[in-house]
Amino acid sequence: MADHDEGLMGAVGSGIDGGGVSNSATGSSSPMIPIVVKKNNILTKLFSSCSPDPRGSVHRAWGISLLFVVMYFALSIFEMVSLQQAGDGSVALIVAAIWTGLIHLALGVLGTFVLKRFPTSFSVGFFLGVLVVLANQNIILYASFHKYTQGSQRANQVFASLGFVLFVVLSFMSLLLVHFKEEVVVSPLDEDGIDDDNNNNENVVVQNNNNNAGVNVQQQMHIA
Repeated sequence: MADHDEGLMGAVGSGIDGGGVSNSATGSSSPMIPIVVKKNNILTKLFSSCSPDPRGSVHRAWGISLLFVVMYFALSIFEMVSLQQAGDGSVALIVAAIWTGLIHLALGVLGTFVLKRFPTSFSVGFFLGVLVVLANQNIILYASFHKYTQGSQRANQVFASLGFVLFVVLSFMSLLLVHFKEEVVVSPLDEDGIDDDNNNNENVVVQNNNNNAGVNVQQQMHIA
């Protein structure tokens, strides 16, 4: 009876050991698959030339966009004056022209402040949303002024064409900012960490200079 119980316990133990070996073997035969988040392949190919310096590329693209924004603001004033002098221009389009110019001027100030002084995640996301909204507004104004006959038809055509160009420029800027958002955003904690590192380095340099000066003085006193 005792031999029978010992044999039964041995069989159970061997079964458990075998199951453990088989589980470990099974686990080793199914390696972990790393999850990697990749950027859009189309945007990666489109902005491949900007990849070595993404932050600088975004700033340069915004500088070019500012030129078109200022031109659009000046042309919106000219368009408003042209429609007022004609006397038969639509009041709604007069307001739309000057209001759009003011909004784009505010966009220039906002974008410069966000990218140069305050590139946090929230501010960059807010700026990106404004870019998308104004890009869509420009394509609507292009459709409104493209075949508008009141006032100076040539001025209407130029204003509409510049609105379409600005739609393309702002759309390009939006895609560029979406693709390089992680490189542009700088959190306040990172800035504090950089400042602390700089302060620590300065303190180390000052201490080393003081130590070197003390050693030199001691050597001179010893020689004397």
